[in-house]
Amino acid sequence: MQILVENFGGFKGSQCLELLSKTLPNGKGKTTMINAYIFALTGKTINGFVPINVDKAKGEITSVALSGLFDTLPTIRRTTYGEGTVLYVGDDVATQEDFVSALRGLGYDLDFIIACANANILTSNGLDTATLRKILSKVDVLNSDEYDELKKKQKSLRAKRKVAEQHALTTVVVPAQMCPPLTDSEVAFERMFKGAKLIVNEGVHHECPHCERHYNDKTISQITKNYDEAKLYVKDGVEEFTRICVKMLANTTEMGEIDLAINLLNIAKNARKDVVNYNKEIQRVTEELSDLDARSVKANLPDSVEVITEIKQKNGGVKSTCTLEYKGIPLRSINHAKRIELCVAILDYARNKKSMECVPIIVDNAEAVDNGRLRASYKNLILLSARH
Repeated sequence: MQILVENFGGFKGSQCLELLSKTLPNGKGKTTMINAYIFALTGKTINGFVPINVDKAKGEITSVALSGLFDTLPTIRRTTYGEGTVLYVGDDVATQEDFVSALRGLGYDLDFIIACANANILTSNGLDTATLRKILSKVDVLNSDEYDELKKKQKSLRAKRKVAEQHALTTVVVPAQMCPPLTDSEVAFERMFKGAKLIVNEGVHHECPHCERHYNDKTISQITKNYDEAKLYVKDGVEEFTRICVKMLANTTEMGEIDLAINLLNIAKNARKDVVNYNKEIQRVTEELSDLDARSVKANLPDSVEVITEIKQKNGGVKSTCTLEYKGIPLRSINHAKRIELCVAILDYARNKKSMECVPIIVDNAEAVDNGRLRASYKNLILLSARH
């Protein structure tokens, strides 16, 4: 496979690179070649690598072209354009989504191709559990989709439990009722006072407010009498009405405080029940995650390699994890050469299972391994080593 780079990384101008196993001094483009390969396929690079050559002239483009890709695909070329990139498949412009879909139709999984191109992630001492799980899911060692959904559910339940725990801690004292409600006679007086007040406010009308017909003298006399009586009732009862209003307001305020306290106690009571239910549901999801890991770990890993998905704790519980062990020893504790061999074996198993043997497995900083022996054992294995 040939990689034609133009103003990419440390390369100014155009240069043709062969994607082959090489031993070169540091700074001669081994890591740049890997990044160029990944950039052409995805438009991205690894580890913060800057694709655009800093010395390129204004107006010059940065591009990477892959020819001879998997022996069947046309030339793939990607160029920078503004803040993004433009992808060409053969002579045609293509979107990344269409490119991924086309690869899938030919039996190629782009995520897996990139995992094989960046095999050094698997060999890193700093590999975290989340990254390892993501890689192992891409190479079909772990089932990730269902696991991710369960992890989201677990996170959501824990957030809800936290809120419920806060409500469950609520403690309030229900106030004693000190302000009595209105008596029947007080309610009757309030109603009559408001009726009298309404009559006073309306005043004495000599004609119908609806049809504007003039009232006769008898009707006017009755209206006047009602008005005078209402005016006197309001004048004599204003003090009592004020007292009743104050009493009613005090009772309403007090009852509101009592109702609020009772509601808060009910919320706290229900929250304590919710905490118990959330704990049960979280425990169920946690156990389901554990069972899923136990079921999803494939048996056909390299000999003596095991994926550990949970750790038993001293209190009898289990803690979710994702680590690789070789003969019971954590992968990060094994020497670098053996770690590379094991990671290549894992990727090669997945590659064969996916019928993607033409996809290259690329390992940078491979000077610790026996290149000849390892390359003889695996097809399309590219080992990049530093010459000291």
